[in-house]
Amino acid sequence: MCFCLTSSSALSSSALALEKCITSIHFYCRHSLLYNEMIPMPSDREVLLQMAEGLKYIHSQGLIHRDVKPANLLISYGDPAVIKWADFGMTRAVVSGSKTFTWSKLQGTERWLAPELVAASQKEIIEGSTKCDIFALGCVFFFFLTKGIHPFGGEGDDYSTKKNIEDNKQTGIDRKLTLHQTGLVWFFTFFVQLISRFRKGPFRISYHTRHDKT
Repeated sequence: MCFCLTSSSALSSSALALEKCITSIHFYCRHSLLYNEMIPMPSDREVLLQMAEGLKYIHSQGLIHRDVKPANLLISYGDPAVIKWADFGMTRAVVSGSKTFTWSKLQGTERWLAPELVAASQKEIIEGSTKCDIFALGCVFFFFLTKGIHPFGGEGDDYSTKKNIEDNKQTGIDRKLTLHQTGLVWFFTFFVQLISRFRKGPFRISYHTRHDKT
């Protein structure tokens, strides 16, 4: 367990007790040679399932995360390790009776924004939905399975990645061979569904990660 103070005043300070985690999915994928021997990870399918179940729960509470990315998915201590959702600083409740939200200005991490958010970036009022989280999670799935490749490319260049997302140019798709080698060929059909305009919710994501065997 780790602790952090939320105020510098000794009289009014409060402490948050947080579960101690080893690293994030981002660093695990970027430094896989370092972490592979250190972390007893569950199967790739189980990792995807835990990510999906976590987002399913968030949405079931009437919330939208709004900053889904590898850095906000943590790997806990344990054998096997467990995936934990983190950083709810931009999480908001959905509009009552819908699955949507509005922003007065675009926020979030550019490389992981859904195309409808990128396209609306110049508008005075930006509208999004739970499907924005679904898109980002699909990209995180790809990033995890290819150990650090964004499906829309643009490594180190957020503008290029954002432009590719807007134009639906999946420049990282040439890493398909990597997924063939993992035995998760089914993921590619599934991935296309996640990043399409007609994205399915976390329940269907959970179903696919549990049942697809091809």
